[in-house]
Amino acid sequence: MVNTAGNSDPPTTGGSLRWNQRLIQKIHDAHLRAIDESAFPLINYVFFGDYDGAVAQMRSYTPADIFNVESPLIVGTVAQGWETTLGEYLVSESERALAVVPERAAIYFIRAWGRFLKDPTDPEIETDLTRAAQLQPDTPLFVESASWWKQR
Repeated sequence: MVNTAGNSDPPTTGGSLRWNQRLIQKIHDAHLRAIDESAFPLINYVFFGDYDGAVAQMRSYTPADIFNVESPLIVGTVAQGWETTLGEYLVSESERALAVVPERAAIYFIRAWGRFLKDPTDPEIETDLTRAAQLQPDTPLFVESASWWKQR
């Protein structure tokens, strides 16, 4: 079947490919709006798969602020009191993302923070921070966090 724009849209048993594309776009747009309206956008960026967006929420803080049990990223937010659960979500989502795109520094950084929230003594925190810094040595937050973690 050919539409008036001249684009071919082969028939499928599940319906029009263009229709599915429009539905996916609408879902995508709704997720973006949900991030903007969220009480805790950082986790919504992670659920959306936008790890760079999640890290952007952290850039105004120092490593000592981020990797702190009294982190301003948590205290006074809806995440306060749910740190372990948040950490579990961050680690779980990050691991799924890394299975698909294993060379993304932001994902390792978010997983490191998730590990910290679950267990601040987890030795894998250093591994993840080091990997993030190796993958993006031009990103001060990643390099400074890896260095700070080793020296703390």
